[in-house]
Amino acid sequence: MTIRKEQKDPRDPKDSKDPKDQKDPKDPKDQRDQRDQKDQRDQRDQKDQRDQRDQKDPKDPKDPKDPKDQKDQRDQRDQKDQRDQRDQKDQRDQRDPKDQRDQRDQKDQRDQRDPKDPKDPKDPKDPKDQKDQRDQRDQKDQSDLKNATDPNGQTTAEKVRELLRDVFLFEGWEEDDLGRLARFGRVAEAGKGDLLFLQEDPCSHLYVLLGGKVQMFRTMRDGREATIHVLEPVDLVACAALFLDRSFPASARVVSGEARLIRLAGGPFLKMLEARPDLARKMIAALAMRISHLASCIESRMVQPAVGRVAGWLLEQPTSRDSAGRRVVRVEGNKKSVAADLGITPETFSRSLKKLSEEGLIAVRGRSITLVDTGGLIRVSGSEG
Repeated sequence: MTIRKEQKDPRDPKDSKDPKDQKDPKDPKDQRDQRDQKDQRDQRDQKDQRDQRDQKDPKDPKDPKDPKDQKDQRDQRDQKDQRDQRDQKDQRDQRDPKDQRDQRDQKDQRDQRDPKDPKDPKDPKDPKDQKDQRDQRDQKDQSDLKNATDPNGQTTAEKVRELLRDVFLFEGWEEDDLGRLARFGRVAEAGKGDLLFLQEDPCSHLYVLLGGKVQMFRTMRDGREATIHVLEPVDLVACAALFLDRSFPASARVVSGEARLIRLAGGPFLKMLEARPDLARKMIAALAMRISHLASCIESRMVQPAVGRVAGWLLEQPTSRDSAGRRVVRVEGNKKSVAADLGITPETFSRSLKKLSEEGLIAVRGRSITLVDTGGLIRVSGSEG
């Protein structure tokens, strides 16, 4: 069998053995050509890397290094961030639209009461300017209260003075001193869900809770609310902010059906304490006694069985009367917050109520708890004697 060898075309430059067609590697021209080809390949590779990094459309004639193009890219990113923020806000509003609208509406109302002139060179964050604003509000409150009377003909100051007698903070004050303090205050009524103030609002008044319950809470950046504690009568609402001349550290919302408070103008109240150090010392003594009492309550609760804590808590709550004259406690808020105040779990709180009910000491119906046997509750709580 004969094997035919493939004939090579002498005209094909690839197969030509003509010495003239073979490139001399030492030829400077050939070296330059090789370098040029290598540079072109490197440029193409760099361009491909830039395109991949910027995800640039190959048909887009814009140069990413052009300052104008960079500005356009930044503008697009900013617009996207704004859309994302709007979407997050819409989601928060969908989760709890009413409460947030109420907060914004009440803040707008406060802003309308204390309008700020955009041409005013004063910085609203300047402590001196904040003090001037508080003094102006306090003077307005005093003028409004001067001749105010209730339907029974009793002046507002007289009504406030009677209520201040039962507030622990003013224990030991003379009647004349309470009368002067009462001129700076008024009685306020609030319904469930009403906001007394918002977190970071300037503190210009002292609130004393006489009836109902007030929830102190902070709003997180994602819109969620974290409850700090729930206040009950008679208690002071965020009084530290007034004495420290700071903004409110949290928001306050009424969580009971209604709440009754005394609202004292902060500026005149503090000036009165500055002029009368003896009154300031009496207040310090009252606060010290209050702290000592609370510490004793906490200590006793820690060593007391859960059922005894719940029984004692029921006896301390404000009550109404049913048709048979028995005391009825209305549980406001949720079991989790009540259990936290008692230092027990919500499950333990529920079991304790069930045990007291089985023993015939109480009758539970929804959020209403009837105190059937008050004497029995006193024995279980260890309060007798």
